[in-house]
Amino acid sequence: MVKSAILPGWGEAVQGYSKSSRLFIINESLMLLGCIGLYSLSELEALKYRSFAAEFAGANSNKQHRYWVDIGNFNSIDDYDAEYLRLRRHENVGKWADYPWQWDTVAQRIKFESMRIKSDEMSLAGQFFIGGIILNHIVSAIDALYLSRLKNIESLSVRPIWLEFDQTVSWQVNISLAL
Repeated sequence: MVKSAILPGWGEAVQGYSKSSRLFIINESLMLLGCIGLYSLSELEALKYRSFAAEFAGANSNKQHRYWVDIGNFNSIDDYDAEYLRLRRHENVGKWADYPWQWDTVAQRIKFESMRIKSDEMSLAGQFFIGGIILNHIVSAIDALYLSRLKNIESLSVRPIWLEFDQTVSWQVNISLAL
């Protein structure tokens, strides 16, 4: 079980279940490649939209994701400050004073926003792949434990029992284990 929790399919391979082992290893490989690929594409798209913003809005490089979201939602830093003054959220006014921007056209801002959203969607999909990888480890560990216990079963019998007094059927299960 521990071997499969570390590397899916390892525990199954040790027990001689090569088909199960191959399935978990292939799943792990595909999800890992998908995760790495999506995060790489997301970062590439982020470089593209940041370069686009620098060229058409004069945006400075900033590490905060919120900055890039705000650039996509407002034509200029003045529009951003005016909106937050109107909303009486004074803590946000002047927040990006060191990183001003001014879009040449609204169409460029909209194109930038779609590029940023595409990058965020790829990053989110990468997170789902991480969840799939974790789930693959858990399922493989459970499967390895199940297969190890399956070898210990000497006999298994299931038989129905008719209960006439309430007109129902019950099931009796007998399992003999070798310890």
